[in-house]
Amino acid sequence: MKQKIKEALRQEYKSRLELDDDRLDGVAAFASTFVTDESKIEEFVKNEATLAMLKSYQSVLDKDRAKRNKPEPAPKPSDNGNKPPETNPEPKPQGLDVDALVERLNTAWEQKLQPLQEELNAFKTAQSQKSAVAALDELKATWDYAKGYPDESEYAYNMAMGIYNGIGKTWTAEQLTAKYKETFNERVGKKGIDTTKPFQSDGGAGDGNLDMSEWESSMKDLGWEVPKDN
Repeated sequence: MKQKIKEALRQEYKSRLELDDDRLDGVAAFASTFVTDESKIEEFVKNEATLAMLKSYQSVLDKDRAKRNKPEPAPKPSDNGNKPPETNPEPKPQGLDVDALVERLNTAWEQKLQPLQEELNAFKTAQSQKSAVAALDELKATWDYAKGYPDESEYAYNMAMGIYNGIGKTWTAEQLTAKYKETFNERVGKKGIDTTKPFQSDGGAGDGNLDMSEWESSMKDLGWEVPKDN
C-alpha cells in the first residue's frame, strides 16, 4: 500500500513540487497507517491537507538547499598594514550636511515669507503710486508756468495721468512729472513759450495782484502825483 501511495503522490505533484524520493517515502509511510483501501488513495492524494503538507516539506527542502549552496565567506587577510581595499565597502554613516540643512531651512522660510513679501511689495507699490500722483499735483499747483497757462496745464495733466493709468501705474514720480512737462511744453511751445526761461506773466494769468511800485515810480518821474487815500 505504501508504494502505491508513493507512486500516486509522484504522479500528481511531480510537475509542481520538487520532492525527493525520501520525502515521498516518508509521506507514503505515514499515509499507509490510515489509508487501507486502494479506493481511498486518490482521495488522499488530491486532498488540500495533503498538498499543504507537501508544500511544507518543499519549503523545508528549499531552505536546506539554499543553506548548503550558500558560499562560505572568504577569510579576511590579516591586518598587516598592507590590507587590500574592500571591493564592496559597507556604506559609512555620514555626518550632518550643514549646507543641505541650511538650504532646506532657507527654502522653508522663503515659502513662509512669500505671502508677507507679496503684501509688502503691494504696500510699497501703493505708496509709490501715491507719491507719484502727489508729486504731479504739487507741480501743477505750484509751477508758475502751469498757473500761467491753466488750459495747457490741465491738458498735460490729463494726458500724463491717462498714460500712467494705462500702463498699470508703474511710473515713478520723476517719470510722471517728466511726461506732464513734456506734454505741457509741446502745447505752450506752439505759442512761442520757452519754459526753460524764467516765467514772465503777460497780465493775462496769475493771481491778479499787480506790483504797482514800479508804475508809481515812473509817474513821479513825469511829475505826476499819485493820489493819496484820505
